[in-house]
Amino acid sequence: MNDIFVSIGFEQPKYRLIEKQHIRHLVEKMQEYSNLIKIDNRYQFKLDSLLAIFNYHENPIKDKYRTVVLDKDGQFIVTTQSTRQLINQLLRDYTIGGMKLQNHFAGTLGYKRYHVISLGRVAFFSLKGNSRDNSDWVALHFIKKYNCKVTPKSAKLSFSTVKLEGLTYNIVFNKVLRNIERRLIESIRHNHLVHISAWQHLRQLLWCECNPKRKSILQDKELIGSVTKYDPLLIVELAELIIDHFIRTSFQAFTKDQNLELLDYEIQFFIRKSKRSKFTY
Repeated sequence: MNDIFVSIGFEQPKYRLIEKQHIRHLVEKMQEYSNLIKIDNRYQFKLDSLLAIFNYHENPIKDKYRTVVLDKDGQFIVTTQSTRQLINQLLRDYTIGGMKLQNHFAGTLGYKRYHVISLGRVAFFSLKGNSRDNSDWVALHFIKKYNCKVTPKSAKLSFSTVKLEGLTYNIVFNKVLRNIERRLIESIRHNHLVHISAWQHLRQLLWCECNPKRKSILQDKELIGSVTKYDPLLIVELAELIIDHFIRTSFQAFTKDQNLELLDYEIQFFIRKSKRSKFTY
């Protein structure tokens, strides 16, 4: 069996060891391991399958591939996109309020620096922190346990996943921040606050004090009719409509006060510009 399979643990039927230097070797020899590697320079962020993101921005593999994504089925997706671009996709497509809301919860907990993007049941942990830099990321919702080793000269962090298709992955990061364990624990607490806040909101919004077992005309399928064929509006999309309306009415009030006239496409330009920083990591 080839050395690369030994080094990343692929010869073991139920255990796989993943380290960045081994991934680089794997991609550099991608013709030999085409069954494990997929090139996708338009990769779209997937909440339900993305296991980890590995950053090679400072020293791209083959001088062009800046990111490698590990999928939960064991496939490596290689892309010229940066990790920052992928995280911006996450913020845009799956979060409410982008970094603004994430920052709010961090401030509530008294964190001046934090390493996570929290969605409640899903959370992504950054090895470098929520700065604007590119970073390695791990999907904490697939992690069963972790181990952190700190010596006077270095620190090492490893994650063991839940079983995925019968396999357990051990993802290892060397030369991490010496306080990385504290940042990880804070990230778990950050996500928990997001989770209970969202859950409490949904309870108030959907259940109130009503008895869920007591049916009313609101659950009458005959009266509901064909409306079920329409896709439901996601809460993220609903929040965006509210934000757009707020920005639009604010601009209209301002221009009216200043005796200015703006065309609709000009207002749309200001809306896009106002929202850009909110969803930028």
